[in-house]
Amino acid sequence: DCPPLRELELRSRRDASGAWEDAGFTARITNRTSTTFSVALLAFAEDWSIYTGLIAGGTEVLDPVSDGQAFPLYALSGEPIRMTIEAGATESQDELLLIVSSDNFNADALALEPFAPQAVTRGFAAPAQQAVPPWQHDFATRRLHIHTVRADA
Repeated sequence: DCPPLRELELRSRRDASGAWEDAGFTARITNRTSTTFSVALLAFAEDWSIYTGLIAGGTEVLDPVSDGQAFPLYALSGEPIRMTIEAGATESQDELLLIVSSDNFNADALALEPFAPQAVTRGFAAPAQQAVPPWQHDFATRRLHIHTVRADA
């Protein structure tokens, strides 16, 4: 076991045929407290999209330690999270955000498709102001920056 990282550097390497292999890592989340939490792991990409599918269902319940036994939750069911580098590029920058809450929540509401700027004609209208209820939930976050580079770049 190790403390959560804040930054991770990965190196993409060539396979035997000379093609680039995506670098990857495995993410495990363990609850060492006596409280049950809901957790989500969000992936923020350079195209401004937010992906919520690293944890099955977007959000999962993470049970506390029981009789000294912890029950970890693995992103992608334990399969490596693969980080890609676009063709012609030598590196990529990605962010993961772990959200842990004592309240149930649905991470799917945070998903975003890639941003595609639209042409703006003339003028704009100010958005309607809506009353925002006071926040009454308990949560914590941990951000992980991932820098992936080509090994021979």
